[in-house]
Amino acid sequence: MRVVGSLATQFAPPFSLILHFFTAAAIVQLVFPIFIFLNGEIFKEDIYSLQFASFWHFYLVGFIMMVVFGALYQLIPVALEIPVFSFKLGYIHFYLFISGISIFIFSLLKAEITFLIPIGSIFLFSSFIVYFINFFLSIKNLEKLDITVTYLLTANIFLLIGICIGLLLGLNFYYGFLSLNLEYFIYAHVIFVVFGFIIFLVAGIEMILLPMFSVSHKFSAKFIKVSYIFLSVSIFGLVFSKFLDLFYLFLLSFLLFLSGIISLLLQVLEIYRHKPKKRSDFALNGMFLSHVFLPVGIAMFFVDKSTGLFITSSLFFGVLIYSSLYKILPFLTWFHKFSNIVGIKPVPTLSEMLPENFPRLQLILHVIGSILFSLFFTFKFLLFYYTGLVMLFISGVIFLYNFIYVITYQLKEGG
Repeated sequence: MRVVGSLATQFAPPFSLILHFFTAAAIVQLVFPIFIFLNGEIFKEDIYSLQFASFWHFYLVGFIMMVVFGALYQLIPVALEIPVFSFKLGYIHFYLFISGISIFIFSLLKAEITFLIPIGSIFLFSSFIVYFINFFLSIKNLEKLDITVTYLLTANIFLLIGICIGLLLGLNFYYGFLSLNLEYFIYAHVIFVVFGFIIFLVAGIEMILLPMFSVSHKFSAKFIKVSYIFLSVSIFGLVFSKFLDLFYLFLLSFLLFLSGIISLLLQVLEIYRHKPKKRSDFALNGMFLSHVFLPVGIAMFFVDKSTGLFITSSLFFGVLIYSSLYKILPFLTWFHKFSNIVGIKPVPTLSEMLPENFPRLQLILHVIGSILFSLFFTFKFLLFYYTGLVMLFISGVIFLYNFIYVITYQLKEGG
């Protein structure tokens, strides 16, 4: 299987394109707890309400997917060893995406402007279509299909199905043409986008990033291959079991899905076991340890959808994303600013480009705040709500500081 040694590549995108997505994500994750505080009444609504949908789309689409797309424009050339078809389409994708998610979220929140929901849906859908055109035109001449590429391809197919369902839901709000139970469509939308696209994408990207950052070699890839089979079959099983109202199919699909997740976790453990022993690296440890929250969140999703989805999104995806960014951002900034002066002037190490102790503090506060907020979903205890929000906000401020510190890093005087 492919083991990539560096994020650098002759096909690397413009640094400004990656920064567009990462900067927007850094701002969104800071605004997120403020958004919750100002709109706390949404938690009195039903989980299938428009107001509750604004909460999930703000974090899952506004933050997590923003980071995912930024990372993909850097990692597609690395993972697939091909050039991106068009970086100009990448910028169009970004501006359509940021416009669509802004219109969509605020139209979900305010009763007087809900007529904008179809417009926000169309903008978002258009941004995804631009991305798909770019992605599939990039891979049309791909010569080899390994497990990483297979995961990325499958993830994008699930995303395409998921956003088509999402567009139907957005248009249906105005035109009302769906006669079936809307909860089924919402459920299918979540399964395809969150448990299909995001988990498959994470699994594929991890097979690049974890070996690269941990310098892990000669590990077996058997678990990730088994995981792919289990997860692929179970995604469709979970969706059709709901549509056909077949409990036994649901139970079988759920057990198959958990088996796929366990296989994925065993693959992560396999990579961890083969990394050389060296001094502690908090960001790398965060990438590995974030997986503890994945089975907890998935199990809770089928017991309490709100709690499970928040644990999965904030404690698995969130911790994994922050930890990965503390590895990716310094490298990309270093490569952009200092790679051309290596051997001419002293250049900083990647660890020097991060502020001391602040990244670790940010991760700790994010984990504690997310746990407290997850407990609020379950117990509705206001102390968990406010304490969790404060910690998430402070975590967001610190992350924004860390982000700015890295991308504005300059050589010391005399360097």
